[in-house]
Amino acid sequence: LAVDDSAMNLKVVSGIMRRYGVVIETALSGKEAINKVENRHYDLIFMDHMMPEMDGVECMQKLRELPSVRSNKTPIIALTANAISGAREMLIREGFDDFVAKPIEKSSLEIVLKKYLSSFIVEKDEEEEIEVKEEVSSNGKSVQESKQAQEGKITQEGRQAQEGKFIQDNKSEQESNSVRADNSSDKKQVPESEFNIPGIDYSLGLHYFDNDKESYMDIVKCFYEQSKEHIANLEKFYESKDWKNYKILIHSVKGMSLTIGAADLSEDAKQLQFAAEKEEAGYITANHNIMIEKYKGIISGLSKYMEADNASESLRQKLMTSFDEFDQSSSLEIIEKIKNGEDGNISDDDINILDKMKEYIDLFDFNSAAELLKTWGGEHHE
Repeated sequence: LAVDDSAMNLKVVSGIMRRYGVVIETALSGKEAINKVENRHYDLIFMDHMMPEMDGVECMQKLRELPSVRSNKTPIIALTANAISGAREMLIREGFDDFVAKPIEKSSLEIVLKKYLSSFIVEKDEEEEIEVKEEVSSNGKSVQESKQAQEGKITQEGRQAQEGKFIQDNKSEQESNSVRADNSSDKKQVPESEFNIPGIDYSLGLHYFDNDKESYMDIVKCFYEQSKEHIANLEKFYESKDWKNYKILIHSVKGMSLTIGAADLSEDAKQLQFAAEKEEAGYITANHNIMIEKYKGIISGLSKYMEADNASESLRQKLMTSFDEFDQSSSLEIIEKIKNGEDGNISDDDINILDKMKEYIDLFDFNSAAELLKTWGGEHHE
């Protein structure tokens, strides 16, 4: 289970996890996470450290009280953009089992998956085995190192128990990658030479996605689509001097900006977050508008790519995008449009499938809805 108030962050985590065969569910709030854990057992929980209403620490503590978490000693891993010296020790003191820094890097996530899901991994080759070594230096800073005899992904054969386990057949993964490569020509690709947005370091953004251009552009699109709401809320919190919620949202902007390679915007957000934590209104007043203009400038630069891409999308592609963004209202609206024939003729069987998707969306089960859409005919979106 991955818990984060940002749909973009959840999409990043989900995308990385699926590469390893992890069956992942998501929650956009602490309350939603508790409801899910009350009704299902999870082998591993990733928790955003800073969320509105119920923050990650409070949610983690409430989860620890649930019978399924207590009896299974379910590991709860903090996700945080505050990767400062001593962060791991501080989070463990609060009750987390470990942490992963945001933006999430594949190598860091592999260390955690290996450490906490090792019982579900069957190595194909001893030389592929990842050796994880943790050392704590005299200043208390944790150092994690991983060695791998050959470059590549964690490969494993495994079993899939009734709850869904950490499994991946290497052959099927290769076939899946081949299918994606074959279909890649069907998708609108942005050549590196043409993706030149002031304020975005394209190579830095790609680094966080292991140079997977398609995954990177999917997240850039999510960043773009969330920007209007984020800017409006930042302005609202600024005007009302609501520094608590300003701090939480600017923290999110900090992490999301760095994820796409907007390092300068991320740094500005970081300094504003520190000021909001100390309620330094003078610093925020002097720098808020500068940050907002930089944010808007990046969005303006992205608009020519995003709007052209949106115009060419079918309703089914837009439906998959709304699933990826965990957007319940848009998903239900698009489903109704498809049922009304706005994306082509549909049969009674098609309507039954769409109604089943609606049932999943009503339960916020976007992953099941996405899988159903793929089998129905949304594969081209992938």
